[in-house]
Amino acid sequence: MTSQPLNPEHGFAIELAIAAYGYGVSLYRLESVLDRLGAARGYNVEVMSSGSVAQLIFWQEEQERQHSYFVRLPAANPDLTKLVLTGELADSVQAGDTSPAEGIDHLAEIGGTPARFGALTNALAFGLIGAAVAVIFASPWIDVILGGLLSVAVYGIVILAGRLPWVAKALNFVSALVAAVLATGLAALLPGSNPFVLVLCAIAVFIPGFLLTMGLNDIMLHYTVAGINRLVDGLVITVQLFAGAVIGALIARQIWTVPTVAAPTAISFPVLALFVAVLYVGVALFFQVRPRDFVWVILVGMLTYTGMTLGNQIGFWQGPFLGAFVLGICGSVFARWRKLPATIVTLPGVMALLPGVVAYIGLLNTVAGGAVQAVTTAAWQILVTVTALLIGVIVANAIVSPKVTL
Repeated sequence: MTSQPLNPEHGFAIELAIAAYGYGVSLYRLESVLDRLGAARGYNVEVMSSGSVAQLIFWQEEQERQHSYFVRLPAANPDLTKLVLTGELADSVQAGDTSPAEGIDHLAEIGGTPARFGALTNALAFGLIGAAVAVIFASPWIDVILGGLLSVAVYGIVILAGRLPWVAKALNFVSALVAAVLATGLAALLPGSNPFVLVLCAIAVFIPGFLLTMGLNDIMLHYTVAGINRLVDGLVITVQLFAGAVIGALIARQIWTVPTVAAPTAISFPVLALFVAVLYVGVALFFQVRPRDFVWVILVGMLTYTGMTLGNQIGFWQGPFLGAFVLGICGSVFARWRKLPATIVTLPGVMALLPGVVAYIGLLNTVAGGAVQAVTTAAWQILVTVTALLIGVIVANAIVSPKVTL
């Protein structure tokens, strides 16, 4: 029995799905783009995904025969420059300017292109994020420097993970453990430093806001299996970070005695606004955003943070809700105005809102105070925070519908 060559139309759609999913697109947007592509090219396509494996089914109205393919989806590693290029290619094939066969070759070229920002820039991104988080949480000014340095040290572990498989398998746990040991030691040597915030600065990049939010979003849109898988992945990362931070802090406290943490530092609005912008620059670098789109990431980020801050004046969940609402509106307006994927501004926005940050701080403080009840409180807070973010985006999309694009 001989196998038939893969239809180029089907082949491009399959390769498009694999590439776009790996670059950070949601299943809802991916299916919408494939539907639009199929309608323009004269076929129907349906995607059924578990999050790690997808089944793509192709058929034409006048034919009873269906073609079904199973493909393994890569782990999401957001690269927003490559996502833009992939979206532009999908539009070109849809319009007939590029053939599906040529599209497959172009997808391979996009995938083989080195990341826009290299190791040094990524190290800078980690440092900017760590320093900005320290300011946002009103930690002492010494922690701004230490938070940036610890974040760069964690990036060193990321580089090491690329060479040592055992480190790669336990990257989140090892990063949090090392960060907790170093943060506690620094707090003992430099009284007034806040070790809890320092740990948060160091591991902020790893907080699975993307997975948690996208998982709940998929479930709400009836992609139940894929949503549960993403949600579980996010929770596993959360547990790994928790465990690493807790064990690292316990080990460090057997070596050093940490003095009382200093009271929060008063931060003026201009300084806070500056470091919020710095945070979004770091996140934009981390997600490989094109330099020409930086201004939009920063602008949307500032508006989102302002919305969250105003909401926090009302109550605990109102802050994430209003921040996500502003982010959803801005993302839809950006996509329609700039004719680019809304993900360019919404993905950095979701990450910069740091879903579950309160939970991480709550658990770390549990180590200091020994209050078991704080763990339950932290778990509840992370659920409420992520749910409020999701509802905010849903309400925003109901008011300004997003443009159907990657």
